Amino acid sequence: MTKISLLKLQSCKKRLDNENRSQYHALMEKCHCARVPFDQIVRLAVHNQCSYERVAKELNAGETCTACREDMKAYCESAGAGTCAEHSRSTSTQLQLQAAL
Repeated sequence: MTKISLLKLQSCKKRLDNENRSQYHALMEKCHCARVPFDQIVRLAVHNQCSYERVAKELNAGETCTACREDMKAYCESAGAGTCAEHSRSTSTQLQLQAAL
């Protein structure tokens, strides 16, 4: 086998490995290190009217190995729990409305 053929074969194998890895990525439903389900983070954020990021930090979710952070973000944002930036915007809007009254 020539050196060029071997390089092409290795390149093709890497591309297929990457495609298969992304295709079979399992989504996490909880932070395994802190043992906190993402739905609990959403419920607490909505109940306390704060960001899911604040709740996650308080519960130490996503802080140890950080493997769940992307899935936690996607889950919480799709479930309607806002981010710190969204929460601070809504809080400042609420304060402006209260001041106007």
